[in-house]
Amino acid sequence: MSTSSPVRLVLFDVDGTLVDHDGAAATGVQQWLMAMGWADAKTIAGLVSEWDAIAERHFLVYRARLTTFQGQRRLRLREFLPRVGMDASTWSDRRLDDLFNTYLVAYEAAWRSFPDAEPCLEALRGGAQIAILSNGNQEQQERKVSQTGLGRYVDVVLTSDQLGVSKPDPRAFELACVRLGVPARAAVYIGDQLEVDALAATAAGLRGIWLNRNGGAVPPGVEAVGSLTDLPSLLVDHQQAREHTSVVIRPYEHSDAAETLAVFILAVTETASADYTAEQVQAWAQPERRDVGTWHAAMLARSSIVATVGGVLAGFSDVSPDGYVDMMFVSPRHQRRGVARQLLAHVEAQARSEGTPALTADVSITARPFFERHGFTVEAEQHPVKAGVELTNYKMRKELR
Repeated sequence: MSTSSPVRLVLFDVDGTLVDHDGAAATGVQQWLMAMGWADAKTIAGLVSEWDAIAERHFLVYRARLTTFQGQRRLRLREFLPRVGMDASTWSDRRLDDLFNTYLVAYEAAWRSFPDAEPCLEALRGGAQIAILSNGNQEQQERKVSQTGLGRYVDVVLTSDQLGVSKPDPRAFELACVRLGVPARAAVYIGDQLEVDALAATAAGLRGIWLNRNGGAVPPGVEAVGSLTDLPSLLVDHQQAREHTSVVIRPYEHSDAAETLAVFILAVTETASADYTAEQVQAWAQPERRDVGTWHAAMLARSSIVATVGGVLAGFSDVSPDGYVDMMFVSPRHQRRGVARQLLAHVEAQARSEGTPALTADVSITARPFFERHGFTVEAEQHPVKAGVELTNYKMRKELR
């Protein structure tokens, strides 16, 4: 995945990744065979192994779109039943389906998520969109996710049934991204199969990650984790590295005047509009009363700094000798890119170098959570009046000594 985009979507495989399919299948088939009287302690291991091999062969046929999901189940039974002395060559589809359902009862009762699945999803919740892309049957995978308790973390379940194409075909990943409205470069896919999941996702333009549960050798150039619990920190580390390499802080220049004014107006009219009324936004931004010359003089007087991303102006801030942060605004198109965090880090470092005891700021409703995450506390709620309209902001402070 290109490092030019933040992670907006994390796609998961299901079987072998979030849910222990192999464990459930082994438990289910053992109970089924014993209940049917087709196995005993001596034969059960061999029959389970044969069942697994047959299931894998016919699932590949389904994945290639050469049969239906129900069709591969029937094929599995027709091949397996002679191993237990049953001739199913003349059985009807209905009879095969009824028999397979007796296995499904045991298999589905054994569904369990891996111990690392829920902690991983919990850590990711509230950030990027979380979805599933599976080669399994739509109805079954939705029930599996729900029954294992993972449904509350997952926004969407997508399967090859829905998309009409299966992994490792790159189109499966591309269509999933299109369905979810996220460019491939801003998406991550993680699964337990190296070629079907990680390599195929990477070929489709996503950031493919291999869940290497068994500790196998990792080919050069492949990104891998041994447990899902490693995934959240891996994504954070990657995001922070991307931010630190792409955000540049430098002093404000005359040529920045028009762009910083535009950032200010956009930040107020778009970003802050979620927390202020249209009347309040208009009174705060006052775009019709702003002129570049006056704005430039004020920016110079505050010894402002700017942040750029890929050479594009993304935000700006300042700090006075007594530690007052008058302005900190980030372009809406550069939100969640670490711009504000790096601007504040620069401001704080400058204040500390000058022996300033504390930073203070009058902070909007929109920006308050950001400042609180970075050590500021609210001293007072304020109600300034701009252009005859009352707004709400907060006097906030961060001690530096």
